[in-house]
Amino acid sequence: ARESFKECQTRGTVPSYIQQMVETLLAPPQLPYYLIVRKLVRASRISKFIQSSTRINRKRTYVFAINDKHIPQISPFPGKKRDFTFSIGNLIDTSGSMPISSIHEGLSGVKNIIENDRHCRTTVIECDARIQKEYQVKRVVDIQPDIKGRGGTTLFPALERFKELKVDVVLAFTDGWCEHINSIDRKFLPKKIIWVVTSGGTDEHVDKTGFVINLNGR
Repeated sequence: ARESFKECQTRGTVPSYIQQMVETLLAPPQLPYYLIVRKLVRASRISKFIQSSTRINRKRTYVFAINDKHIPQISPFPGKKRDFTFSIGNLIDTSGSMPISSIHEGLSGVKNIIENDRHCRTTVIECDARIQKEYQVKRVVDIQPDIKGRGGTTLFPALERFKELKVDVVLAFTDGWCEHINSIDRKFLPKKIIWVVTSGGTDEHVDKTGFVINLNGR
């Protein structure tokens, strides 16, 4: 979109409404969401390990047994190395009460995360009264701008799905006009939730279940 826009702009053939749409699509997020997410999951990233076929398991080196052909009977592999990946769930409220500009902010948040960390695993779920869409994002081109939903608001199905996926943190974009999430037992919710309450929204139904960022500026 950016390259096509530049090409047309040099020829002076871009209608004003198209120019406004492109500028909205390419607009930077209001906040550095990746930095906020990284701060909250830093401890879990440091403590996570995965098996590595290139690292020797030093705890087993003392039990090496060499046969007649001088080949170890017990393999020293695999060892372990730190796992710098972490999984992020991006919940985008696509109910009818969410302005399109707020939904675009949610997509900008996805873009901000994947542009800043190539290791993270990002799952996007669009939800109104039910889950409308779920997809993985590895590159900016994987973001799907065709929004599904625009009905009522029930966010628990998406939170329950992220719980099943065992994500490290959920970044939820919503206006907060939803069911009373605070009344749901914490064991049924993802372990970390960041609520991004969009302009004109409220946090009174979600503020006891996670960290709240209020874009109202209050």
